[in-house]
Amino acid sequence: MSTQIEELLKDLKLKYAVSAYQSLQDDQKLLASITLDDALLSLLTAEIDGRSKQRQIMLLRMSKIPVLSELSDIAYDENRGQKFSKLMARLRTLSWIETGHNVCILGSSGSGKTFISSAIAREATRKGYSVLFSNARDLAARFTELRAQGSRVYTQARKRLQNQRLLVLDDFCLTPPSVEDTQSLFDIMNDRSGKHSTLVTSQKDAKRWVEEMGISAVGEAVAERIEANSITMVLGSGSRRRKADEQ
Repeated sequence: MSTQIEELLKDLKLKYAVSAYQSLQDDQKLLASITLDDALLSLLTAEIDGRSKQRQIMLLRMSKIPVLSELSDIAYDENRGQKFSKLMARLRTLSWIETGHNVCILGSSGSGKTFISSAIAREATRKGYSVLFSNARDLAARFTELRAQGSRVYTQARKRLQNQRLLVLDDFCLTPPSVEDTQSLFDIMNDRSGKHSTLVTSQKDAKRWVEEMGISAVGEAVAERIEANSITMVLGSGSRRRKADEQ
């Protein structure tokens, strides 16, 4: 009978339940002490937990997060202050992803923007959210190339990106984007506006973004869609790359 049950579990592609069932069979004393309901619950729980962990691994691999950082690695000190702590307490809950809010992390080079955003993104994958982390300039240039390949290819790419629960655009407007790349950024943000969250890191504020994008209607629209319903964190000056906790 045990062999038949194991084969049926395999036929149903319940591989984690198979492993749990084999463990129960190896511990006859435990098996004899639990009810049928308890045994079934342990198998189903093992299958759900196993699938959840596998999904987390897949989401992390596909996210392309550049820095191996965790929320527990983030430094809280006098330089960052209480406002930083309060904002981080809000961000680490990830409730803003559920509501589709955006996040802007602003600060000078080396202030910890990428480190913090990587930690948040990693936690998001752990909670089951799909994430894509990209340099803003690279993503805009890539979408400009795709647009040149025709509407079908471009539309498919836009839909894939739109479905990401969290998009991280790192180093936004570090250098002035071209007119074509600004249009790509508009398409990206317009698709996501009011639907899914975008986290932007930048050395510049929204006014400077508009200037970098040529003080155009499209550039203003990009900035507006990022800032709408956004949570903004401004990091203190000074590099943290030399600090042991945020390298």
